[in-house]
Amino acid sequence: LERLYLGCEHFWSTPPKITFRGLVTLLSTCPNLKGLGLVFDATKLIPPTAIGDVCNTNIISFHVGFSPIDQTLEVSTVLSAILP
Repeated sequence: LERLYLGCEHFWSTPPKITFRGLVTLLSTCPNLKGLGLVFDATKLIPPTAIGDVCNTNIISFHVGFSPIDQTLEVSTVLSAILP
C-alpha cells in the first residue's frame, strides 16, 4: 500500500475515532506509504515509549484535514519524529 486517503477533505461533525496510537500502528504496518491523509484525534498524545522505532521516511504527502489538536508543539514534535 503506497497511498491511503480517508475523509481528509471534508469536515465531519462527529469526532474522529482514529487515535495517535492508530496512526503509529498504521505507519508501522504500512512502511511503503508515500501518501497519507486521514483525520485523527490529536488531542490525546501517546508517550514516546509507545512510538518505539516507528519512522517512515517515504511519506511525501501527509494530510490531516480537520483533525482536532490541543498541544500543537507536542503534536508537531511527535509527528516530526515518526515522519521526518
